[in-house]
Amino acid sequence: MSAKENEEINKTVKELNKLSKNPDEIAKYEEREWSIMRYNVEMETNREIGEKEGEARGVKIGEKRGRKDREIEIVKKLHSLDTPIEKIAEIVELSLVRHVWLILFYMFESFIRFS
Repeated sequence: MSAKENEEINKTVKELNKLSKNPDEIAKYEEREWSIMRYNVEMETNREIGEKEGEARGVKIGEKRGRKDREIEIVKKLHSLDTPIEKIAEIVELSLVRHVWLILFYMFESFIRFS
């Protein structure tokens, strides 16, 4: 134990000895300690809850992005094989409008890359 820790402990013991002579002061001290303890437990619990909620949201977002990226890869592959738009939409279960958007996105992306 360091000298600083020892000094703090001695200071606390002296304070407790002084307080222990007055029942009202003891009650105030105990209430304050309980309040601090409750606060710390609540903060830790809320932090854990927040982390779990954030993690669950992150997983959902990641899954959604993953599905979208996979759809785009499938559309790109089928488009490169000259598969008709209607057939691609049927295969990846996309609406025609969404499919056209993906094709345009793919074409634009290819155009930018080769420009």
